[in-house]
This record gives sequence, C-alpha cells and structure tokens, in this order.
Amino acid sequence: MYGSDHHAVALLPRAKDVLVADLKKIAILQFDLSGKFLGEFGDGVLQLQRDTYRQQKRRTGLILAGGAAVFAVVTGILIWFFIQRARQQTRWLLQQVPALQT
Repeated sequence: MYGSDHHAVALLPRAKDVLVADLKKIAILQFDLSGKFLGEFGDGVLQLQRDTYRQQKRRTGLILAGGAAVFAVVTGILIWFFIQRARQQTRWLLQQVPALQT
C-alpha cells in the first residue's frame, strides 16, 4: 500500500499501469497493475502554490489566535474598568444619600 496520506480524485487505467491524480500531493501517482507504487510526477508550480497556501493558512491561524488573545485581554480590561467605575459611582451615591447606608 502506498500510504494513507493522499486524496485520489481521478484514476486512469492504462495497458501497463494506473495513474492516480492525488489532490493532496498535487501530483500524478503511478502504480503497476498489481498496485505496486512506481513513482510520481507533478507540476512544480502547483506544488509551490500548495506550499504557499499551507504557509498562509498557518500564518492566518497564528494571527487569529493572537487576535483572540488580544480580544480577551482588552475585554478583561474593559470589564475591570466598568466595575471600578460602578464602585466609584456607588460610593458617591452613598455619600450623597445617607439614607441608603444601612
């Protein structure tokens, strides 16, 4: 067996071999009629585009994770700020209306 890390999208049986279009590797895999892997060939430009896409996907994931962390910190700061402000307003109100103190 060639391996499980592939995604075959098309087969072309021929007289002496079978060609398999592999979407994950962006290549054409060649097998003999008994299933033995003979080799592969593909377009280097397509493989370069695939690699570029994967790098951009990784960077996007890191940016999103960083953005989520920043969002969490900013949200925490805002919550803290509003709690402090509410405490100050409560203290001021209690000073202004002594009847509220019990």
